[in-house]
Amino acid sequence: MFTDMFLYGLIVPVLPFMLEERVHTPKSQIQSYVSTLLAVYAAASMVASPVSGILADKLSSSRQLPFLLGLIILALATVLLAVGQSIAVLTIARLLQGASSGVVWTVGLALLVETVGPENLGKAIGSVCISSSFCQHQPN
Repeated sequence: MFTDMFLYGLIVPVLPFMLEERVHTPKSQIQSYVSTLLAVYAAASMVASPVSGILADKLSSSRQLPFLLGLIILALATVLLAVGQSIAVLTIARLLQGASSGVVWTVGLALLVETVGPENLGKAIGSVCISSSFCQHQPN
């Protein structure tokens, strides 16, 4: 979850420069493409989250495999984003990042519940929320 939040926090300030310098997007279109790429991530995450939760419950005896697959896809999507030279490739990378993020968060929280049990759930969820807040609000 830290990896996902770290990558999300990192991409927001970098994306405009990436579009301008690597993809050679006209300055007048950069904001539009940044918004689109952020929206693609959010939409993919929103669709993948409930689907991954259902599939992790029904198809897997252990949630570790879907979680690891989500992390692997997240890593591959990040590499694709790092080497992408076109809007299409960056869009596919953000789509894969969003979908894998939905898997990692959904299955990761389910694993957390299984691991810590109900008596320590509040402390564990609180730690995750504090960590994710810390990743999102780093001072410059």
